[in-house]
Order: sequence, then C-alpha cells, then structure tokens
Amino acid sequence: VPELTLQRGVPRQRDLALSLARTRVAAADTAGRGDRTEAARRGATSQRVITRAEIDRSNATNARQLIEQLRPQWLRARGGNVTLRDTPTADGTAAVSISLPVYLDAQKLGGMSTLADISTTDVELVEFLEPSQAALRFGGDNPRGAIIVTTRAARHVR
Repeated sequence: VPELTLQRGVPRQRDLALSLARTRVAAADTAGRGDRTEAARRGATSQRVITRAEIDRSNATNARQLIEQLRPQWLRARGGNVTLRDTPTADGTAAVSISLPVYLDAQKLGGMSTLADISTTDVELVEFLEPSQAALRFGGDNPRGAIIVTTRAARHVR
C-alpha cells in the first residue's frame, strides 16, 4: 500500500490520486500477467483471449473463422477501421497489405492466411498481443501486434 503524504493530518489530493493510480496500474499489471489458465478453465471471455470453452460454442472449423466470428476487431488495423489482409484487395490496392504475424505454440508460423490451416479441434487458446506486448515477447518485428495460437498438445506439455 503506497504511503500518503500528510498535510496537517489530511492526505493531499494529488498524493491520493497518485496512490489510486498506482494501485490501478498494479492491479492491471497483475491481471495482465494473471493466470490465464484459470480464466480459460472457467470459460471466461476476454477481448484478448479466445478460450477453449468459446471455441467449443462456436461453429468455426479453423482459427481464421474463429477470429472472424468471435474477435473481428483483431483483424482491423489499429487506429482505423481497415481490415488487415495478407494480399491486396480485388481492385489491386495494396495499401492494406500489412499482416499480423501468427505464432503457433510460440513458433512463428507466418501471416494471417496461415490461420485457415489451423483446425479448431487442435486449438486450446488463441490470444491477441498488442504491439508492445508482441515486441517484448517476440522482438520488434510486430508493429501491429501478434496472434498466438496454443494447441491442446502444447498446453498439456507445460
């Protein structure tokens, strides 16, 4: 618990606000690093994670369909309403050709088109990492973030 600076026996508003902000940051950090396995076990939903329970409730047959159905915002460019694609659009425009990297069991698999090759029967968890998180985990070559697919086999090995 952060200390408060007292002024005539009353905490100063600034110090109280800073203390509250620090507490919120610490709580958010703990939640961000918290036990995702527990959340997955309970079937809890998150905007950053697709759990096995959600996969079981969906009718998606591959990881691409799964994300399009449950978390389509992952496929939109940050700061805009543009859908990220691996290839140029039908009219030949290449302005939207930036792709999110896909990692399968912590190994780089390729771009978003590889998601269609991953059967949902093999998937335990799908996670979206913001660019800063992706850079910390996999290096700086992830300017749009990253998608991590964890298979059932890999989950049981850990």
